[in-house]
Amino acid sequence: HYAVGPVYIAHVDDWQRIAASWWRAMPRVHAQYPHLLAEMYALTMAAANDTTPWAEMSSYMVSDPRTQSPTEVWAWIDELGADAVCAGADAVTWPSATRDRVSVALPTFLHFCQRYELGGYWFAKRRMARRRAE
Repeated sequence: HYAVGPVYIAHVDDWQRIAASWWRAMPRVHAQYPHLLAEMYALTMAAANDTTPWAEMSSYMVSDPRTQSPTEVWAWIDELGADAVCAGADAVTWPSATRDRVSVALPTFLHFCQRYELGGYWFAKRRMARRRAE
């Protein structure tokens, strides 16, 4: 119930409790494992210590299509067909096939852990502009 990865969805009351434990765990976890996924490990440990189990659901997320992960729902996008995925879309309009959210199953989240490319442009979480908290 505890060893799961993103995307995390929880009620605000659960987040408030977990966040305090996560904050306390993070320095100790990072001291032992000073690598990329330290924050994820600290979060799962905080949830386990607070006995807040996660329920794993495989229908909310996609990331890099090359991963071929069974926990991602690229098959839903593949079922639409290559032409239908973006047909009818513009800067302010959803693609035609996705406007009826009841009859078309689609993922809800993009797991922002990869480098994504579209039309000659790309974005990645490590290349985003940083803003300072004022």
